Amino acid sequence: VFLTLIFITFTAYSMLVRLPIYQKLSFEISIPELIYPDFLSFNKRFERTIKDQKIENAIVLLKPIYLPKIFFPDDGWTAGFIQNDPLLKNKVIFAHYKNDNLLTLFSCYPEKKFYLFLYTVKNAMLFEINYKDQQLKLSSPLTKEEFGNNKIELIRNPSQFFASTSPELDVFVNKFKDISCLKFDFQYLTTLAIEQEKLGSFNQASLIYEAILQLEPYLENRIEMYKKLMFCYFKLKKNESAKKISWFLYENKDFKIKYVFPDKGF
Repeated sequence: VFLTLIFITFTAYSMLVRLPIYQKLSFEISIPELIYPDFLSFNKRFERTIKDQKIENAIVLLKPIYLPKIFFPDDGWTAGFIQNDPLLKNKVIFAHYKNDNLLTLFSCYPEKKFYLFLYTVKNAMLFEINYKDQQLKLSSPLTKEEFGNNKIELIRNPSQFFASTSPELDVFVNKFKDISCLKFDFQYLTTLAIEQEKLGSFNQASLIYEAILQLEPYLENRIEMYKKLMFCYFKLKKNESAKKISWFLYENKDFKIKYVFPDKGF
């Protein structure tokens, strides 16, 4: 009884302290519109997209291009998992893309085809994966010209993940066409940006951070990307832009503001 009273007391105290804070926050600040505004709706569109490609007797490997979350580096329960049979007896099985475990998966399911689904909530790339000559090989992207509101748009190359906001950014993201889709994600792009910073190429690094911020949904990751972009802007003497980011990060009290540069999509 004593422990129960202590638990109730601490629960009441925590609610009194935290609830006013939560009331000030929009739920969308934790889960921006970029990500799953309706998780079930996204899964339905995902399911229709896969069915539209007539994929059967297969394993679809899911790889979101977002940066890993601190506490959920595997992106938690991503699209497709609610379609899985608990005993994995369904014809199409959905799994996380894990490079270190691919060969094990191939050996466990020799009768199934394998596909890679590289995605954001807005669009995706879909490939068949083959293991030949001790190497993983991707087919050409599987696409359909018409995707509609009830499906996810299938694109042809990684540069199409990003919106056109400036000629300079367009030229830069066009280079992503040549990046292997097996390793393409924001973690890979962040590594490229850091390399550019070490070389003193802050303009190239800033373009990478701008591209990432168009799509990265998780607040903790967006904050880190804004910090890196602010540093690049200061180095490039783009002081006004850097100050805008500084205000957003350290002085902004309006939690409904999600973008520093709305005209650029981030």
